[in-house]
Amino acid sequence: MKEVIIRVITFDLDDTLWHTAPVIQKAEQAMYDWVIQQAPKAEALMNSRQFDPIKQAMYNQHPELAHQISEVRIIALQKALRQAGYNSKQSKNWALEAFDIFINARHEVELFDDTAMMLEQLHQRYQLGVLTNGNADISRLDINEFFDFSFAAEALNSSKPAPAHFLAAMEACQVEAHQIIHVGDHPHHDIKGALDAGCHALWFNPNNQTWPETSPEPPQVQQITDIPGAIKQIALLANTH
Repeated sequence: MKEVIIRVITFDLDDTLWHTAPVIQKAEQAMYDWVIQQAPKAEALMNSRQFDPIKQAMYNQHPELAHQISEVRIIALQKALRQAGYNSKQSKNWALEAFDIFINARHEVELFDDTAMMLEQLHQRYQLGVLTNGNADISRLDINEFFDFSFAAEALNSSKPAPAHFLAAMEACQVEAHQIIHVGDHPHHDIKGALDAGCHALWFNPNNQTWPETSPEPPQVQQITDIPGAIKQIALLANTH
């Protein structure tokens, strides 16, 4: 039997390496505060209850932007400012500046404990990559030093669980699907997506949720520090089948 050699470990970012909700909430509040300061007439629209429906309407009106979350946010900001009575040029300029406020704050993440140590340990043996549906840019974070490549939904114009992320990783590293282990928190986007693409998968499940899919329950860990050991176990099992 030919030995299966795991060569690549890919990671999701949001809620896999850090908690996402507080980061987004803080970033959105910074964005709202800045817009209100520049454009007081837009204050009534600058909260999640009013702004989220505007953003959702952009997705509904522009299905071609389904994977372009940054562009949709900018367009929605421009729409809200126009709706508040500001002219097109002013609205566009403010929308772009407001997005810069948002995206800068969006990268003020607090890594889960021991994340850097775990990545450093794995990087000594494997190629590491990022496969994300979000708009966090790993190159803006200190842990970028541990990663060899990154693919985001916006660049691929595709979101997990579609196979584009996994195919891009295979091509970048010149490996086959069974030589990749993908680590992520989302049962459908990350785990089912990876398995459907022929990769191995490790479910990061810190809240010990019940596996929601109909497929067999995958290997899982509840703590960041357990990831290297679980990866080793997956690699060993791959060689017994």
